[in-house]
Amino acid sequence: MKYGVFAAAGAVLLLAGCGSANEADKTGDAATEAAAPAEAPAAAEAAAPAGPAVAGAKPTKEFMIGKWGQDGDCTLAIDFKADGTTDGPFGNWALEDGVLTMADAPQKVHLTIVDDKTIDSRLDGKGEPKKMTRC
Repeated sequence: MKYGVFAAAGAVLLLAGCGSANEADKTGDAATEAAAPAEAPAAAEAAAPAGPAVAGAKPTKEFMIGKWGQDGDCTLAIDFKADGTTDGPFGNWALEDGVLTMADAPQKVHLTIVDDKTIDSRLDGKGEPKKMTRC
C-alpha cells in the first residue's frame, strides 16, 4: 500500500516537470540560418515543443519532455526524456490524449496545460488538481 501511495505521488511529480520552449520562428532568413552552427537545428528540434502552450489543452509528448516538479519544488523533479524514459523510480512513460502512464506506477495521471511552464495533474482523473511546474 505504501508503494502505491509513493507511486501516485511520484506520478504527480513527473507530470509537473515537463518543460517547453516555443519553437523558433522559421522565417527562411538565409542570414540567420547561415549564422547558426550545423548542430543547432537538431538540438533545438529535440528541446522545443511542437507549438505554443494553450491553456486548457492536453499536453503533447513534446511539451512534457524535460524536468517537472510539484508546485515549483525542483528538488524531487522527474526528468521526462524524449525516448520515453525517466530519471525517476517509475520507469518508462507514455502520454496519450493528455493521460500520462508510467510503467511502474499503478495510476494514470490526467494532464491539462495551464501555461508554458505549468500543468494541472489529477491521479486517475479525480480530485483536486496538483500544479506541476517546469524546472
